[in-house]
Amino acid sequence: MKLRLSIWSVVLVAVALTSVVLLSGDQAMASNMGFKMNKVIVGTGTAPIGQNRVALPYKNPYNNALDVCQALGLTALSGKVQQIDAATGVTASHICTQAGPFSLTERVGLRITNPTAAGGILVGSHASNPPGSVTLRKAGATPIGQNDFPVPYHTTAVTSNDLCVDLALPAGAGVRQLDAATGVTCVVICGTAPTCNLVLGESVLISGLTVDLTIAPGHPGHF
Repeated sequence: MKLRLSIWSVVLVAVALTSVVLLSGDQAMASNMGFKMNKVIVGTGTAPIGQNRVALPYKNPYNNALDVCQALGLTALSGKVQQIDAATGVTASHICTQAGPFSLTERVGLRITNPTAAGGILVGSHASNPPGSVTLRKAGATPIGQNDFPVPYHTTAVTSNDLCVDLALPAGAGVRQLDAATGVTCVVICGTAPTCNLVLGESVLISGLTVDLTIAPGHPGHF
């Protein structure tokens, strides 16, 4: 199995001389060096086409939704950034360039929708461990329990089943990936045989938990 890299280009930036970020055989090998990524934001089509899922690097300069809009070149006519609180179901939403952007929550994936295609640079760096633990929330009235989990670009996990094992997700939990370009979803139920390849820098939707589950620092495993 190989990570799908078609929409990502990982480029080295000068932060340290002793570390590198490179691609080898379609596998990401990362370090504590800073990096930048050309991120393609897919334009809106028939839903769910254009519903982009983004995982920011563990260390990044983005404090609020407007920062992400500006990095990706999105405007009020071409972008909306959202984060969902899986515990309450409350959705924080910001139309790009408008006033009052919400502050970003660490280790929660972003949902970016827009009517026109755009692109941009997202910058950040590797961290030896994620910034603290994260709690995945149990299922409730949608979107409660809809956990947008950001998979880091430097993860050693290759497939969604790897995440099931690494995060100790119970049998029956679902891991869903959405291809914003085609609108096709790939769903894996933990404990079953079918699997999906992960996409570097994208978040996955984890749902179907019967109890809250705390993921310790250091997970998922990473280079």
